Amino acid sequence: PGEEWANGFLKRHGKTLTKRCAQNIKLARAAVTPEAIGAYFDHLGASLEGVLPENIVNYDETNLTDDPGTKKVITRRGAKRPERMMNHSKSSTSIMVSGAATGHILPLYVCYKSRELWNSWRVGGPPGARYTRTPSGWFDARTFEDWFRTIALPYFRKRPEDERKILIGYNLASHVSADVLKLCEELNIGFVLLPRRWVVERSFAWATRFRRLVRDYERLPQTVDGLHFIGFACLMPHRAALAYGR
Repeated sequence: PGEEWANGFLKRHGKTLTKRCAQNIKLARAAVTPEAIGAYFDHLGASLEGVLPENIVNYDETNLTDDPGTKKVITRRGAKRPERMMNHSKSSTSIMVSGAATGHILPLYVCYKSRELWNSWRVGGPPGARYTRTPSGWFDARTFEDWFRTIALPYFRKRPEDERKILIGYNLASHVSADVLKLCEELNIGFVLLPRRWVVERSFAWATRFRRLVRDYERLPQTVDGLHFIGFACLMPHRAALAYGR
């Protein structure tokens, strides 16, 4: 069918279909099930049992990447964020963000895509931030070990030696090395790899569609908890309807 047929099809079904720009996601990220989310929290609860919040550090690698653009697609009228499954190359600058369960944020670790690290790239950055570079702009075993020794380890050394400590991160091969695991064992640090952590992260991303949840405006945690309840009360019926084809 050509463009004329498509325009006629949209005109005939104008009450149920519309054209929107689709977001790009990979096929693996579309495979989300309630069982995967439940397994995530079961694993997390068992790993953190009896550990003080000050001794729990979560890290994650994020990227500033190129944008492959969006395409207009035909979707059901009323759908706010249609998604398009695709794989695409990324040219990125990676940033390792880490923080304790108490809310304390550790210094950032920035990895540029370059063979040289110029001094001007380190001027005016966040306090205490460290910088490195790789040819791809992504973290490898060397850069992750440097982050562990220069960012995570100094924080853990400030805690009592007899207290159990937990380092939580995504299960990337570049985030595991024999030297890092040996140091964790010597310093009583549990290294927890959580598979499919993006499942929960995407739920948090859904919540940021509500203006009051984009920033931490509230004084009381009970207020934030209530707003999240309201937000997901609005989101989940729509998700359930999509899942059951209603």
